[in-house]
Amino acid sequence: MGKAGGGRNEMDQRFVSLFSVYNMAFPTKEVLEHIYTSILAAHMETFTEAVKDNITPIVEASLELFGVGKKEI
Repeated sequence: MGKAGGGRNEMDQRFVSLFSVYNMAFPTKEVLEHIYTSILAAHMETFTEAVKDNITPIVEASLELFGVGKKEI
């Protein structure tokens, strides 16, 4: 933030060195499907095959419910 009327405020480099800036793009729908499918499959290892067959539909329904992958108008 600058002073009223413009201008530049010098900042001490020792102070600036304490900060970092990170940029992380939101993962694509395919990446989210892979992540959540892997997590859910690991949790359902002990279940029967009938239950395990529902892993992909559960993940797809969850992502659709939260609007992941939809383009905003």
